[in-house]
Amino acid sequence: MKGRLVLSLILVLSVKFLAHQQSIHQYLVRTSYQLIVRQLGHDIPEMAEHIGFNETGTAQFIPGGLVVIGAHREDEEDIVFYYNTPNETSTHFWEPDDGDGSKFKNSGGATFENAYYKASLLMYGGYELRVPYAGSQIIEVYEAPTNLMQFYKDRRIFYKGYYNSIGQFINRNYWDIVSPEFRDKVVWEILGRICHLLGDMTVPAHVHNDEYKILNR
Repeated sequence: MKGRLVLSLILVLSVKFLAHQQSIHQYLVRTSYQLIVRQLGHDIPEMAEHIGFNETGTAQFIPGGLVVIGAHREDEEDIVFYYNTPNETSTHFWEPDDGDGSKFKNSGGATFENAYYKASLLMYGGYELRVPYAGSQIIEVYEAPTNLMQFYKDRRIFYKGYYNSIGQFINRNYWDIVSPEFRDKVVWEILGRICHLLGDMTVPAHVHNDEYKILNR
């Protein structure tokens, strides 16, 4: 049931047409949740606790834990492909007529993965999940969950290792059952990032690969 409610939140966002600036993405998250509540006739305490209002976080998964943080931060950094400025949002385009695996080519001629593909990875894995520790230079590295909803239920994830304070990677390579606090920090922000991408996929400039209109909005 909870899994279907999460998908409902995503699907509601996917029919919005003004998902563009970060504050709009956060607004859509909040109002879409309210539509779900209205449809059900009651609140969903666990989800309500992690929707948020206008929180933005300070870095990926710092502090995490809120859908609105992910909706905001998806424009701040790329947690899947780790493209750096100015390309951190170059994976927010998708021309569906060109196929699921089509690429976006920017004005400089560089090509990037599309928003649909990126959203699929965030939901079903296939990338390296890096979770920094607040207040330190340590970054833990996991294999991203192959099913975000299943990870929410069982908290089971493969721990690859971590980067220490001087950038050395320390191998660990074992399955771990993380704490509910860690799970919430990661899952709800990732969900917000998926909502952001699906919102972008309803914006004409994004689905027609019109970089000029996005940069000059």
